Amino acid sequence: LLLLRLASNEPQLPPIPARCPPRLQGTHGCSRVAAAGSSHRAPAPPLDAPFRRRALLSDVERELVWWVGQQSRRVTILRHDKPSSSKGGDAARGGGFMHVRAVTPMMGFADDFFLSWRCLKGEAVVELQGQLRLGVGDTGVNVRRNAAVLSHMRAAAEGGELRSARACRDKRAKVFC
Repeated sequence: LLLLRLASNEPQLPPIPARCPPRLQGTHGCSRVAAAGSSHRAPAPPLDAPFRRRALLSDVERELVWWVGQQSRRVTILRHDKPSSSKGGDAARGGGFMHVRAVTPMMGFADDFFLSWRCLKGEAVVELQGQLRLGVGDTGVNVRRNAAVLSHMRAAAEGGELRSARACRDKRAKVFC
């Protein structure tokens, strides 16, 4: 286990990777659900589109943080960039981001899980990416993790947990919701 920990050090990544790493493209080791294109390889639930709803970013963030907190104790938030807020509502420059490390219970393999939320064309959009740190394949855990977050967000929206927001509009490189 110690060798696995040393070999899978904490990566220093930008807020959300633009795509699955080249070594994991076309493998079972990365699952991505994003507005610019989804990527996953496994018999999985439909993960072709990110979660999109007219909702306040603060409500979206609250639900994502809650979901991460409900996972096993083997999940650690490594980075949490919150959207900035201003008087009178949600305002964000690019939205929010979380980088989470999830460790498998038996072998101790670490996966990176990225959650991003922002306004896009009048809606709050949640984009996700789960990927292995070591190796090229998993048992579909990253696909299932993405599916679980999307399912939770749909249930939160249907249950009234996400308040509707005004349409987003760009104004001088700032995004207001």
